[in-house]
Amino acid sequence: MDYSQILIDIQRKSSINVSSVTELKLLMDEIETLTDESIGYNTLRRLFGFLPNTKPSTKTLNTLSMFLGFSSYSAYLNDKSIYDDWYFNQQLLRIKLSNQINGKDIKLINTGIIHSKNITAIAYLIGYFIEKKSLDIVAEVFKNLDVNQMGDSNTMKFATIVTHSFYTLTNEYAKKAINYLCIIDNFRNTVPLYYIDYSRLNSRYGKVLDSIKSYSREPSDLLFVKLMYSYRCFYSAREKPKKIINKPMGFNQFESVLKGRYYANQILWSGKLSKQLKNSILTEIKKNNTSLFTQEIILSLIIKSHFDFLSKLYDTFYEEIFEFDRWTSKTRIMISLLASALINIENKNLTMAIKNLEMIDVEKVEMGYYEFLSLFLNLIKMKISYHQKDFINNKNANDNLKCFVNMTGFKRFMIESKNFVYEDH
Repeated sequence: MDYSQILIDIQRKSSINVSSVTELKLLMDEIETLTDESIGYNTLRRLFGFLPNTKPSTKTLNTLSMFLGFSSYSAYLNDKSIYDDWYFNQQLLRIKLSNQINGKDIKLINTGIIHSKNITAIAYLIGYFIEKKSLDIVAEVFKNLDVNQMGDSNTMKFATIVTHSFYTLTNEYAKKAINYLCIIDNFRNTVPLYYIDYSRLNSRYGKVLDSIKSYSREPSDLLFVKLMYSYRCFYSAREKPKKIINKPMGFNQFESVLKGRYYANQILWSGKLSKQLKNSILTEIKKNNTSLFTQEIILSLIIKSHFDFLSKLYDTFYEEIFEFDRWTSKTRIMISLLASALINIENKNLTMAIKNLEMIDVEKVEMGYYEFLSLFLNLIKMKISYHQKDFINNKNANDNLKCFVNMTGFKRFMIESKNFVYEDH
């Protein structure tokens, strides 16, 4: 019998991708802690291929199934066959038609959410009730949703679909709905704090930030809101916020992306990069997931044209920066290619810069980043065409840039582009 699926489900739930015996030991500890059952280290080594494979015992399979929230391996197999096929979608349709939800329905959703292919169906079900203004049902789902089952990539897909359901509502009702749901930790953490909508930072997503600020007391949430307000000021070409954003208590325990966003904000509002700031960033990189930590930092270095430090990061941490193992990797690939193009422009290698941009597939980036990264893309296209004295491509890029600035309100890009408008004489 093939036991690969249950091993995949276990790694997804634990967020431990078992590629070494060290990670295997971490997984063993997590399984034993959650189930209060012992499981042999060598048993796991055999299951994951570190030792010659043998058929696992019923006790082992039951323990693994308990870790996933099932009473036994038989229950796991039964639910797996149910939630991997059309039956699951029929049950969601039944919930939709009934226009209500009960404990049995919540259990169905939490069991189904283990499997990646069900994430979008569940998200669309929640989106349906949002559009129907059935907020009590939506609240009940989020209060009981086992969000830890989803994993990072699935949570991003889930957040994207649910967020766009709010965009079908009027501004007034969308604000009311967000305020109503933001008091629920599961909602706040898996929707507005996951799907960051730069395109609407000056409009609807800005109102979402206001809700998070009002209903969360988490230091990491409040830091995120402050930083996004500050981003909005910078890219909208407003005055620098009067209050300095300091690191809150517990900063070292925050997610890598949030810590990187903090340093990116410092870069945006600084004139010349200080030695202290650069050293702080280089020190923090070694403590964090480099790819996630540098994502926002790279964008801030691009818009501020800090070529030297950008090149240093790439020369020193190239392999770590280009670690693309998540669903969101298309976004980080585009950011990295934008940075590479800018470095090549600075080094007067326009041919390679063009090749960098040709490798970008902007249609595949996260929706919340689409217009934002398109601004960077067209700004860099303007720089290339300016140096090539290519009037047509320069005008096209400039026209596109203006269009995206009008959509987002990020006037900073027009300021940065003014020296790269090529006039045809």
